[in-house]
Amino acid sequence: GLKDRIFYDPMTGKLGLRGFLNGKTLSDDGLTAVPPSVYALRPNILTSQERDAIKALEGADTTFKTAVDSLYNLSRNPTGFSSQTYTVGLNFHKDIDGKEDKTKADPIMALGPGLAMVPNGALFDPNNATFSSFTEGYVTLAENNHPDMGALPVALHIVKMKKELYRGAIKTVFSENVFDEKITLRHTAEFGANPDDLVFQWWYREADGTDQAPPDTTPAAWKVFPDPSGNNGQGMSEIAMAGAGAALLTDNLFFCRYRRRRIWFPCPGGMGASQISGRNPTGFD
Repeated sequence: GLKDRIFYDPMTGKLGLRGFLNGKTLSDDGLTAVPPSVYALRPNILTSQERDAIKALEGADTTFKTAVDSLYNLSRNPTGFSSQTYTVGLNFHKDIDGKEDKTKADPIMALGPGLAMVPNGALFDPNNATFSSFTEGYVTLAENNHPDMGALPVALHIVKMKKELYRGAIKTVFSENVFDEKITLRHTAEFGANPDDLVFQWWYREADGTDQAPPDTTPAAWKVFPDPSGNNGQGMSEIAMAGAGAALLTDNLFFCRYRRRRIWFPCPGGMGASQISGRNPTGFD
């Protein structure tokens, strides 16, 4: 999920990062078209796993790695808050007179197409006192209310928010290079654009025509897909398969579930997956 998102701008001499929705970015026609039944948002925000994967490229020197770290920090804290490291969607607070207060935040005001609204991942944080009693509410989006919009009509969009877990699905992403021999599987949820706050577990088994219960019930029928980063699944909202591994030599079914750190969500997302009890499988912490 990185090859088409990260780029080098020869005019500025800097690295850049694109976001994609259903494989389309800002310059593509049909960006705002009705999405397919299974769709995925790949925001212009780097995860720690993606950052480490880029820095591990062969030939990467200290200058390149420093640039990648800067891009990672900028994608997660674009406004530059000094006390926080993840402030996507926030600007410095301004009072009625336009005076800026860099210790407070306001929702971002942005221009142009290609903007995606994602929920605050803290909604499901059991230790977050701000959202502990939140069950549902509404978000109001104002369109064309910027002074630069002139006489364009202002439109309000009301979006309902519910504190419910999203099951999602698994999206298959193929490389543009047919000789790449790589397939990426990605959970379709965007996880508040911050999957680093979650731990993922991926399972697979051969598609042999038999019916099998989910892996928490029949673990012997499934194999755990390992985390190549060694982070025990933290932030692993997608997996990449390449070469001639066992997962590629035969047709396989995949199962994915996620949780916040230390708490399992009874909400898997996967091909043919059903609801599970949320038990922590033996040997997985």
